[in-house]
Amino acid sequence: MLSSADGDLATLWFKPLENVIAPILDAEVVINTKTYDVLKVLGTVVNDHLEFIKFKEKNTFIKNYQLSYEMVFKKTSNQELLIDYIKIDHSFDYYRDDAFLTHVISTSDLTFFEQYKPDNSRRIRNKFWRKSDWEALNKIGYNEAFWRNNPIVKRTPVEEEVITSFEKDNAFESIFLNTKEQISFMQSNLRGDLFIENFDGLLRKYNNYNPVEKVFLHTDKNVFVAGETVWYKAYVVLGEYHQFSLGSKVLHVDLIDSNNKIILSQTHKIVEGHAQGYLELPSNLQTGDYQLRAYTNWMRNFDQDFFFTKNIKLLNKDNDKIEKSNSQEAIDLQFFPEGGYAVSGISGKITFKAIGSDGLGRDVKGQIKNSKGKTVLSINSMYKGMGFFSLKPEANETYTAILDDGLKFDLPQIQDKGYVMVVDNLNTRNIKVKVQASNELRNKPFYIIGTMNNNKQYQGRFKFNTESVIDFEIPKSKLASGVLTLTLFDEQMRPWCERAIFINNKNELTIEAGLSKSDFNKRGKFELKVHIKDSYGAPLSTKFSVAVTDADKVEKDNKDANILTHLLLQSDIKGHVENSGYYFSDDKRSTAAKLDLVMLTHGWRKFNWEELDKIDFNSLKEFPFERGYTISGIATNMQDVPLKNKALKMIGKSKDELKLYTTTTNNDGSFRIENVDNSGSVELAFNAYNTKDEAINTKVVLVDKNKEIELPVPNFKNHKGGSYNSKAMPFFVYEDAQILDEVLVNAKNKIIEKPKYASSLYHVEPDNTILADNNRNGNILYHIADVSGIDVVFLSNQVVIRGNSYGPLWVIDGMTLREPNADLKVPDYIYGMDMSNVERIEIIKSAYKAAVYGPSGKYGVIAIYTKTGKLKQDNSFTSKHSINGFSKFKEFYSPKYDVDINMSDYSDNRTTLYWNPSVKTDKDGNATIIFYNSDITNSIEVDVQALSEYGAPGAYLSTFKEK
Repeated sequence: MLSSADGDLATLWFKPLENVIAPILDAEVVINTKTYDVLKVLGTVVNDHLEFIKFKEKNTFIKNYQLSYEMVFKKTSNQELLIDYIKIDHSFDYYRDDAFLTHVISTSDLTFFEQYKPDNSRRIRNKFWRKSDWEALNKIGYNEAFWRNNPIVKRTPVEEEVITSFEKDNAFESIFLNTKEQISFMQSNLRGDLFIENFDGLLRKYNNYNPVEKVFLHTDKNVFVAGETVWYKAYVVLGEYHQFSLGSKVLHVDLIDSNNKIILSQTHKIVEGHAQGYLELPSNLQTGDYQLRAYTNWMRNFDQDFFFTKNIKLLNKDNDKIEKSNSQEAIDLQFFPEGGYAVSGISGKITFKAIGSDGLGRDVKGQIKNSKGKTVLSINSMYKGMGFFSLKPEANETYTAILDDGLKFDLPQIQDKGYVMVVDNLNTRNIKVKVQASNELRNKPFYIIGTMNNNKQYQGRFKFNTESVIDFEIPKSKLASGVLTLTLFDEQMRPWCERAIFINNKNELTIEAGLSKSDFNKRGKFELKVHIKDSYGAPLSTKFSVAVTDADKVEKDNKDANILTHLLLQSDIKGHVENSGYYFSDDKRSTAAKLDLVMLTHGWRKFNWEELDKIDFNSLKEFPFERGYTISGIATNMQDVPLKNKALKMIGKSKDELKLYTTTTNNDGSFRIENVDNSGSVELAFNAYNTKDEAINTKVVLVDKNKEIELPVPNFKNHKGGSYNSKAMPFFVYEDAQILDEVLVNAKNKIIEKPKYASSLYHVEPDNTILADNNRNGNILYHIADVSGIDVVFLSNQVVIRGNSYGPLWVIDGMTLREPNADLKVPDYIYGMDMSNVERIEIIKSAYKAAVYGPSGKYGVIAIYTKTGKLKQDNSFTSKHSINGFSKFKEFYSPKYDVDINMSDYSDNRTTLYWNPSVKTDKDGNATIIFYNSDITNSIEVDVQALSEYGAPGAYLSTFKEK
């Protein structure tokens, strides 16, 4: 008995009875005798006959098994008893064929920091798959030389002896504690295996050379009227964990019609994996199906099947030419032996898919017949034109499918030798794999490697020995969600079989939404609450995009694709997946079976394994990561003589951006300026410099940047679009609306025209401007002296900006009067100038803004504009151009009807009530959105798409109606 401030503590001991086989433990329990609270539990089990410890490998067993655990409890501020931490240790000796292999020890420490109620029964261990150090440590491997020579952890003689003995017994390996049925090894004792070392080296190089970039577009609707605006948000991710891409800075978006013609093409600036934009649909587009396509330049290095594509429906009552369907359309039936090939004498699974000319599935029935016309079996599609059957093909035999309508399709050629890999992915905990081989291959070892997003998830080396079948299981608990590819290799790294499966460990975000205030009257006010949690219930602060639409006019379907289905599934397989959201809608075995048919009947993002060791990983990619667009042309002097090897500067000015770019011309005067990232209408000005850094009169002829870009060839199959009520009206109807010139409104609401001055030189926004008015007169130096940061010494006629050792650059009406000099003197022409002759004086103190003037501007610039003089162009910038940069961004207009504005003359028939590409939840995972109803909406649909900084996607779609 012990005493404490909270009461006496008693320790109770428990011992199992003798001759009891059940795993009863020795236990020690500490309790508070005053409150009877259990404060600590210690337990130990020593038993070699535990039924839940099993090995799949034959003739293996354990000895000296011991399991110990310690649980400690603590009280919260509310006097609730909670677990503080749990420590679990277990150890055993591992034997095969009565031979001792290794001693296994593992320790688990769980510390509990916070309490919350999970929304579901997701396993906590699934949360940490991508944050674990195990994967990184396993890739590094055990570095013997490092630990032997490390001065901090220098081994003692005893340690040296112990570690050496471990190395001899190959005892450094990793273990997955799987289910109650088994313990599965990821054969990390393959360290030193030549195949694995070569494979890992090539895979690392390949991943460094070929990181996978993906794009998802969230649009406000799926159905539009000609003349409307398509609003969209782009999520751009890079790498195995779908983290926001910092690689590409340019997004390409195309609108393609059913004739595979690109109607519109845009480029947008990507900022930390985010981009947003809009497409104004031409009013003359025909009714029909169109495709949105989005990609980066880097993605063009790989198969275009992995571009983002989305089909939208467009309606135009004035141009309603709908193509009639062909009732006699051709059906294409394709067969896919599991693993890649059907091998004679070995039973295997063969899947099939029937599609129409639009690429969508068609139900089929028929028979499989051999070369003698004998019916072997019947086939019947199960879902979306997909189905399967088992077949044990005979040697030197051919097979044909004959459908009920008489159409005939040949099955793939039967192989004389090879492997057959059958995978059962319907179990929620394990992947069951069965491998068979033709006789000549059974005496040879083989490897099975599992990869996901180019990252190795599983490895194993197998031999048939005397067995005809090898079967094993892979635990899913350590895998991420996504497409896992299992590949069977021989020792020469030749792939024989490959099978893609989908793993869904439910690592997605949980998104909830509700209306805390709703007014379905005309132009009524709505208040939408959004709450986002991570995969096991903790609130999450993250950005998301949201669309609120009229559900009666443009309703989306929960079976449609979203950011979750795209990043985890569609972006890694080829071909169109119909209603991909359906496969994530529930956990039914039948749904999982249908998804497995998708995996068996679609191609996937794969390596060309046989060419992997032939790749030159030092060569440049044809399509690099784009950081901006490119401006190219030829620079000459005023006599059209090319300016060879000259420094060339370009100023790019758009509405809110002013940037300076530099390059050097080639021998023929040509130049190329990359990574330009101005948006909208961009004014360009060029100047060149000689070796003395003196400006040269320059002419520039530009190459059309749009002609330099060869867009990828479209491949749009006309899939069916969404549903739309033809009574929907255009976005907003304003009668007799006019665009007004910019005006300034003073406090008395008197409208005053904004003064019109000549443009500033190079369109630079000055730090200070001194404007002429009736109250300003006298020497201009007195007015310049009033500006903070400028010192004027009248006795010595000197001006200095911010204490510089050189005077500023003086410019009058665009002409340079004096370069910066150490005597700080004001030019004679300016000294004594009266303010009455001046329109304005612009002062640039910022080195960033003054950079457009070249090195002469680094000590500041004072530019004077006279009333009589015309603004003269700097001869060094005689060549000026205008181009279109990145597509302009504009905000979605959402009217606010709580202000006192007479809108009775306007009909509000919006189908998109609210769109916001970037909303962020607070630390508690909450966000509030306010918007207003249209004149016609009676039910609304809320569509939320989100992606956390750790790459976890989430989607929400729900309809709210007036109660």
